[in-house]
Amino acid sequence: MGKWKICCLLSAILVLIFVLVSVTLYFTLFKPKHPRIILQSLTLESIRLVFPDLKGNVTLGLTVTVDNPNYGGFKYDNGTAYVNYRGNLVAEAPIGTDSISPRSKHNISTSVIIFADKLAVDNNFWSDLLIGAFNFTSSTSLHGKVKVFNIFKLKASSSSDFISFFLVISKAESESELIADLFALQSESKSGVIHLDDRAVARFLTSPKTPRPYSLLIFFDAVQLRNKPDLRLRQLSQEFALVASSFIANHNSTNPKLFFCDIEFRESQSSFSLFGVVSLPSIYLVGRSTKSLKDDSERMEQGDFTRFTDSLVDFIESRTKLTVGPIHHPPIISRTQTGIILGFFLIWSPFAAKKMLSGETMLHNPRVWLSGAIFIYFFSVSGTMHTVIRKMPMFLMDREDPERLIFFYRGTGMQLGLEGFAAGFLYTIVGLLLAFVTHVLVYVKDPKAQRVAMLFSIFVSFWAVRQVIFLDNWKTGYAIHGFWPSSWY
Repeated sequence: MGKWKICCLLSAILVLIFVLVSVTLYFTLFKPKHPRIILQSLTLESIRLVFPDLKGNVTLGLTVTVDNPNYGGFKYDNGTAYVNYRGNLVAEAPIGTDSISPRSKHNISTSVIIFADKLAVDNNFWSDLLIGAFNFTSSTSLHGKVKVFNIFKLKASSSSDFISFFLVISKAESESELIADLFALQSESKSGVIHLDDRAVARFLTSPKTPRPYSLLIFFDAVQLRNKPDLRLRQLSQEFALVASSFIANHNSTNPKLFFCDIEFRESQSSFSLFGVVSLPSIYLVGRSTKSLKDDSERMEQGDFTRFTDSLVDFIESRTKLTVGPIHHPPIISRTQTGIILGFFLIWSPFAAKKMLSGETMLHNPRVWLSGAIFIYFFSVSGTMHTVIRKMPMFLMDREDPERLIFFYRGTGMQLGLEGFAAGFLYTIVGLLLAFVTHVLVYVKDPKAQRVAMLFSIFVSFWAVRQVIFLDNWKTGYAIHGFWPSSWY
C-alpha cells in the first residue's frame, strides 16, 4: 500500500511538472505570433495608355515577404492584396493558399492590373502624370492557422499596414536640367535650403540613374513636434540653415553640387518611409552613387546632435571630402539696434561721469561686489557656460509620460541645465559656509557658540559634498572609495 501511494505521488508530480512546462512553453516560446508582411519590390510589367480618352491599364509585379516568427508552421488561406491611389481603391490582386515553415520567410509574387479610368477619377491624376510620379499605397491581409508539433492548431493572421510606394514614369530629364532646377530652388530659398516633398524626392532621387551629378543632404523635420524641448527641432533647423548658407557663400564660385534640403513629415510621409526614418532629429546624406535610399544613405549619428553645428561640419567634410569653410553667424545686434544703443550711451555718458566722480554709483557699494562674487562663483561651479555654449535644455519631457518632466539625465553624454544648478547650489552652500567660518565666526567671543557653529558648518558641508558625489555616481556609474594608505613614507 505504501508503494502504491509513492507511485501515485510521483505520477502526480510528473503530471504537474509536465503541465507547468507545457503552459510555460505555450505562453513564452511557443506563444503564437502574427506573421509580418514586408513589401520587397514593385516592378512595372507593362503599360498601355490611349489618349485622349485615357483608356488602357498598367500591370505591376508585386512581391511581398511573409515572415513567420513562430516555432510552428503557418498555413494561410486565400488572400487579397489591395492597391489604393490617393485613398481610392484602384486594384486588387489574389494571393493563393500556401504554407510557411517554422521561423522562416516566404516570398509571394502576384500581378496587379490598374485600369487608367479609375486613376483619372482623382483630380490630382493629371498633375501626377505631368510630373511622372504616382504615389500608391498597398495593404495585404492573410488569415490562417499556426500548427505546433502538429498538435495545437491556433488561429493567426498577418496583415500589412498601408505601405507607400512610387511608380515613376521617367521623362528622361538631362543632368543639366536637374542641376539647373536645383540651383533655381536653392536661390529661391533665403537660407539656401531646398524644401522637398514626395514629388521632388521622386524627381531628383528615385528617377535619375546612378551615379547622379549631385548629392543631397536632407534634414527631416516635423512641424507638430517643434515645441518639444527634448527634440530641439526648431533650433536644429536654424543651425542646419546656417551651415547651408555658409557653405553656399564659401563655394559660390566653385559649385560643388552639394545641396541642402529638408523634408516635412505631414507633407511627405511617403518619403519618410522610403528612407526608413522612425525617429527625429535625423539627417541623411544621399551620395551620387546611392541606390537604395534606406540602406545606402549615410545617416548622422544621434550623439552628434549635441554640438550640432560642429558635428554637422565634420559629417559633411568626412563623407563628401568637401570643405565647408567658416560659419557666417548672423550679428547678435542689428545695425538699427546698434545705433539706438550708441545714441543712448552718448546721452547718458555725461550723467554717468558726474555720478562716478561724486562716488554715488553702484560700483562704490561693497554689497554689489559681494553679490557679484557669489554670482560668479555659482556661475562657474554650476556649469552654466556648458549649458549656454552647448545650448542644453533645463529639463526634458518623458516620452512615455508627457506630463512628467525629467530634471536629472542618467548618462555621461548629456547634462541638463537644472542638474548643473543643483550641483552649483550645493557647492555654493559649502563656499558660503567656508566664508562664514573664516570671516565672521572668528569675531564671535563665546567659544561654545563657535564650536556649535563650526560643527553645524562641517555637518552641512559634508552633507552637500556627499550629495554631489552621490549624483555623480548615479549619473556616470563611477564610485569614489575611501582607503587608508599602506604606509606613511
